[in-house]
Amino acid sequence: MDNKGIKGEVSKELVLFIILIIVIGGVIFWVNRSDKTTDTSAKETTTEEVQDENGESEKVEGEAPKEETEKEENEVDFSKLSDSEKLGSDGLPILMYHFFYDKTKGETAKDGNWLEVATFEEHLNYLEENDFYFPTWQQVADYVNGKIDLPKKSVVLTVDDGEESFFKVALPVIEKYDIKLTQFLVTSWNGWFKNDYPAKQVTYQSHSDNMHKAGADGRGAIVNWSYSEILNDLKTSRSVLGDECIAFCYPFGHYNDNAKKAVKEAGFKIAVTTEGGRAKKGSDPYALPRVRTSSSTTLEVFKGLVN
Repeated sequence: MDNKGIKGEVSKELVLFIILIIVIGGVIFWVNRSDKTTDTSAKETTTEEVQDENGESEKVEGEAPKEETEKEENEVDFSKLSDSEKLGSDGLPILMYHFFYDKTKGETAKDGNWLEVATFEEHLNYLEENDFYFPTWQQVADYVNGKIDLPKKSVVLTVDDGEESFFKVALPVIEKYDIKLTQFLVTSWNGWFKNDYPAKQVTYQSHSDNMHKAGADGRGAIVNWSYSEILNDLKTSRSVLGDECIAFCYPFGHYNDNAKKAVKEAGFKIAVTTEGGRAKKGSDPYALPRVRTSSSTTLEVFKGLVN
């Protein structure tokens, strides 16, 4: 074969090689484009599935992280409330519950602190139907310290002692109505309930670690123990419940200046008593009164307590 023939063969092979490269490149391009289209479709399908499950108004691809949700709740701005929309001079009712029973199961009240669960459900249903607001303890502290206003229909629900009936009888009703509520735990008795019953509606706060007992004079230990003993107990309780524990409930409602000082030093921002009344702007944040409920707190009585 002469040189001219050889050059012709080389040219043909070069052309074929170039064509092959172009074809391969085209195939790769279309494969990649197809993969991206598939990824986009998958993302859109995921979004649509979330929308189908949660309703057309839910236009998010996933649930917001718990920390961000709680932060937003705690940063609600009430500065634009009109005077008619603000909590009045009567103040904020902080309700006090203790124990619960279910008469449909043959249970009865052991004393006046026991509330029948059907009546408790009536309370929660009323709050839900009338759009009551349930401030956080930080908001309560800011309110009594004069830093913020609260909406007119505001109320705080608290339950003392962490007794088993709360978890077995009342908690299912609380979850049903999605009502926010505080359970004050004596952590040496039942601090582990915080982990055993991690309901999103319940915040676990302190009723001391081991001061829910009588001291030398027959009154609560918190008004009998030394300052260092009280402080160590309070710090132990907070270590069990975590940094989110900022509210304290005095055992038996007993307290004095020594107790209040220790509560503040232990890191609590607010403390409640068993004294009757409502929390108001200017109230002592370490001696807030509460509104007691009892076995005789019917729905009609309850309406008077919260309005």
